[in-house]
Amino acid sequence: KVYQHAWTAYNDNKADLPADLVNVFLPVLLRTLQYIPIPRLEISAPEMDLLIENLILEPGHTVNFSSFLPYRMHLLTRNDIDVVKTHSKRTETLMKTAFTITIQGLNISAEDFGYWFRTHTGLFHLKDEGIASFYLDRRGIDISLDVEVGRGKLEQIFSLRGVRVRIHKLDYQVKRSKWRFLLWLTKPFLKHLVRRVLEKKIAEEIVAAAFTLNRELVFARERLRAARIANPQDLATFVRAVLARLKPADSDVEARIGLEPLKDGAFKGVYAPGSIVKTWHDEATRAQEAIEDGDETHGLGHTWQNDIFNVAGH
Repeated sequence: KVYQHAWTAYNDNKADLPADLVNVFLPVLLRTLQYIPIPRLEISAPEMDLLIENLILEPGHTVNFSSFLPYRMHLLTRNDIDVVKTHSKRTETLMKTAFTITIQGLNISAEDFGYWFRTHTGLFHLKDEGIASFYLDRRGIDISLDVEVGRGKLEQIFSLRGVRVRIHKLDYQVKRSKWRFLLWLTKPFLKHLVRRVLEKKIAEEIVAAAFTLNRELVFARERLRAARIANPQDLATFVRAVLARLKPADSDVEARIGLEPLKDGAFKGVYAPGSIVKTWHDEATRAQEAIEDGDETHGLGHTWQNDIFNVAGH
C-alpha cells in the first residue's frame, strides 16, 4: 500500500515528490553517512608495498554542514546541427550532442590512521611506519568532464573530450615516523607536489574508467544484437549472452581490503602502528589460551569451565 501511494505521488504532476527526492531525501541520506571505516587496506605495486589500517573516511569541514554531498553539481548540454552542402542538389546534416558535467566541493578527510610502507626501487629500500592524517576539505576538489555522444560511430557510444581536476586545499600531518622532521621541513614543497600528483592521477583514472565503460557498452550492444539473431530458446540463455563480458586485463597493482593479513605475501604478520586488527588478533589468541588453560577435559575442548565454577555461594 505504501508503494502504491508513493508511485501515485511520483507520477502526479501536481506533486513535489520527484523534486523532493533530489532536493531533500538524497541530501538527508548522504548526511546520515558520516563515516566509512576501512580496517585494513593493502596495496602492493612494483614500486612499493603500502599498508593502511584504522582508516575512517569522513566528510571534511565545508560550507552548509559537512557531508559527502558536493557543494554544487552542474550539467550543461549542447546540441549542434550542421547542414553542409555536398552537391548542388544535395545537403548533409550532421548532429552532435555534447554535455559538460561539473562537480564542485567534493571533500573528504581521515584522521589518525596507521600506515606502513616499503619501497622496492632505488639504491636504498626505504621503510617507514607511523600515524598520519589528511584533509581534502574547505573548497575541496572540483571535477569537470566534457563528454560527446557518438552518433553514427560504431566503435564509440560516447567519448570523453576533456577532464579537469583541481584540488583547492590539501593538508596532512604525520606522527610517530622516523622521517617526521624531514617531512615537516619539506611540507610546503610536498603539499604542492602531492596536490599536483593527485590531480593528474584522478584525471588518469577517470579517463581509464570512461574508456572501459564505453568499451563495455559497445560490447554489450553487439552481444545484444548477436543474441537476438541467435534467437535462444529460453530467457536465461539470452540474459547470460548479453551479460557476458571480457575478462579484465591483469594489473601490476594489487589492492585488498580485509580484517586479517594473508598467511603469505608481502604483508604476512605486518601491522601498522595502533592497529585495531592486531588488537583483535591478540585478544582472540589470549581468549583461546584462556579456554585451553581452563579446560578440564584433557584437550578434548568440551568445556572451558574450571574448579572455580563448582564453588557454592553462601
